[in-house]
Formats: sequence, C-alpha cells, structure tokens
Amino acid sequence: MNRSNANHGHITPSIWVPRGRAAILLALAFMAGCAHEPPAKTPAAQEVPNLGVLKLQYTQEQNRKLIESQIATVFAEASRYVLERAPAVARPAVILDIDETSIDNWKQLVANDFGYIRNGDAKSGDCSYLPEGPCSSSTWDTLNRAPAEPGAVEFFDSAKANHVSVFFITGRRERERAATIAQLNAVGFKDWEGLSLKGADMPTSSYKTQERVKIEGAGYTIIANVGDQPSDLAGGHAERVFRVPNPYYFIP
Repeated sequence: MNRSNANHGHITPSIWVPRGRAAILLALAFMAGCAHEPPAKTPAAQEVPNLGVLKLQYTQEQNRKLIESQIATVFAEASRYVLERAPAVARPAVILDIDETSIDNWKQLVANDFGYIRNGDAKSGDCSYLPEGPCSSSTWDTLNRAPAEPGAVEFFDSAKANHVSVFFITGRRERERAATIAQLNAVGFKDWEGLSLKGADMPTSSYKTQERVKIEGAGYTIIANVGDQPSDLAGGHAERVFRVPNPYYFIP
C-alpha cells in the first residue's frame, strides 16, 4: 500500500452543502457561468483538392520548371553515390526506369489532359493533332519526340564512364521493344547492358523485382535503382533507391 494514501486516523473534514436560498443562488450563478462558455467547435471538413485546379497548377511554367529541377537534383545525388560506391564493387550495376524517369512524356500527357490512351488508330489516339490530343502511348513512342528527363543522360554517361553497367527495366510491353530501343538511342542512351520489357500481365512491382533478381543472378551487384513510382523501387535487390518526382500519375 502506498504510504501517502494510508489513513492515519485523521478525521475527514465534512463538505459544506448550501441549503435553501443560498443553494438556489449558487445554482443560478453556476448556470449563468455555463451560459457564457463558448460552444464546442466542430472541426472543419477537409476540402478535397479539385482535379481541374490541380491540372492547371501542373501546367504552369514555374511548377513544371520546379519539378524538372527536382528531377535533376535526384539524378545528381544518385550519380555522386554511384561514383563513390562503384570502385568497391566487382560488377556494379544501376537500374533505370524509362517513362518519367529517363524519358519525358510531358507533351503527350498535356495533349491527353493527363489521361492514358494505350493504343491509337485512325480515329482515336493517333497523335495527328499535337500539341492537342488524343495521342496514344503506342503511337507517341514511335515518334521520337520525347526528350530525356533532366540529368538522366548525364547520370547514364557518368555510370558507364566509371565501368558501371546500366539496365533499363520498364513497364512497357514486349511488343514495344523496337520503338523503345529507337527512342532510347534518339535521346542519347546508347550501349546499355540490358532492356527488360513487361511480358505477362502481372503487378509491376513483382515484375520489376523479378528482373532485378535475374540481374543479380548474372553476377551483378545493383548499387542503385532509379524510378518515379513506388512500384519501380519496391521489393529490394538494390543497395539504394532514388525516386524522381512524378505528380501526374500513379502505377501500383
């Protein structure tokens, strides 16, 4: 028992309870005091961002330049790490995602109002009206109008100059291999070690993890993995991951 709580024989003082008129006056005074207390405030509901407003913000030049600057900063940080780490590894390798990591599809995104059109035909998605849409990915990737993301080619060249093998792992489909190779070469990505495209219809994260496992199985140590989506970087099998910003779409 706590000694401070023990009863040592002291008489508990009685509590004075007002009676009659005094009790009524005290009760009225108490009620009057309560009447002046401010009512409890109800938390304001958080407003959901308006999609149309967000699109307008994304297309403002200053916001676009800010994102480009952030992408370049991530690549610069990744490059510093790779140059420091590579000499300590027998067969160092880095992984690059393609869309919105290495290749900038901004013009197509804006043309489609940030929507996604996979396949195009004569009526829809054939990119005939650029800079307006519709413009499908299957057609856009054959036009070679997309530039490299800021800092991406510099990262690629620096890695190769320091004997680091570069592998591309993309969510693009296998049927797009020829167009993808032409697009990579057109913007300055040449003589990479490997290009993995998605064959089976499986979760992107699982597919990309399996491809990294294959690269490790070939004897490489993946010292860096660079992507714009959480699914590019999840699943391990890379010493460090670097995520470039992409506020335009999400791939689970």
